[in-house]
Formats: sequence, C-alpha cells, structure tokens
Amino acid sequence: MGLVEGFAEAALSNESSDVVTQEEYYMFQFKFYALVILIKLAMVFIVSNFLWPKVVPKVFSGAKSNPGFLNLVGLVVIYYLLF
Repeated sequence: MGLVEGFAEAALSNESSDVVTQEEYYMFQFKFYALVILIKLAMVFIVSNFLWPKVVPKVFSGAKSNPGFLNLVGLVVIYYLLF
C-alpha cells in the first residue's frame, strides 16, 4: 500500500469498532513523519533554486547568490535547533 493510500484509508474508515494495534499506530506515525520530512525538503529545494537567488542578494549584500542545497539544509537544521 502506498503512502497516500494509507492516509486516505485511515481518514475514510467509518467503523468505530476498529481496534488499532500499537504496530499500526506506529506505522501511521512513521508515514506521517516521513511525509512531513519530504514536504520540508521539497520546500528547502524550492527556496534554494528559485527564491534564494532572486531575493536574498537584494536584501543582504554579503550573502551568496546561489548557495548549495546542503548549505540551506544545514541552515534549516540550525534554525530548528535554535527555535
């Protein structure tokens, strides 16, 4: 079963008598966490390729105009550790 199908099946189930096992619950949490991480990486990719080269050099004169993807991932990790 694919990632999206698992979310759709969980959202559309109408039976209240379903007993969710601990393993199914952990698998759902893992799928959700993986989806969130993929969305965050996609957003960093979009920023690194499209937004950063056009916006940041105009705002900050000392900033690199085209940083690498891993440089921005490191910046995001530092940001999440601080805040």
